[in-house]
Amino acid sequence: MAAMLSQTPVVQIHISRFCNYRCLHCYSSSGPHQKESLKIPDVLAWTASLFASGYRRVCLSGGEPTLASGFLELANGLSDQGYRVSMITNGSRVQTVLDAMNTGAVQHTSVSFDGPKALHDQIRAKAGAFDRALSTIKTLAQSGLSCGVVPRDSSVIGGV
Repeated sequence: MAAMLSQTPVVQIHISRFCNYRCLHCYSSSGPHQKESLKIPDVLAWTASLFASGYRRVCLSGGEPTLASGFLELANGLSDQGYRVSMITNGSRVQTVLDAMNTGAVQHTSVSFDGPKALHDQIRAKAGAFDRALSTIKTLAQSGLSCGVVPRDSSVIGGV
């Protein structure tokens, strides 16, 4: 297990609590009514300071990061600062993910899965959520883009 752990520190940025789902397990109380986002100039000032301290990786999440006001501006700004930018998404907005990756603003995307289709949709409180997430991961993989799956537990992998 120790070989799987990264020695590289990662700056985790929850851009916003705005999300198009209301997942039962959400620890950040994200949802459709949480529209506020961090101010992009403030985040970029903080990350510039962290970069000077040796940080080189950032992971964007939320809420659903692709819904955050200024998502692409932030991803581009972080990339311009020299960060390797990744994100964790629910996979509901494949075109925004593709745009961010094809421009080089985001270098890796992970899609969250909670279990087999019925369980995933139930936990996400959204019919079709599993199919959208699966379609996103397939599209990224078929496009040759760096992607992965964040399973709720190891039993999820067999369902994806």
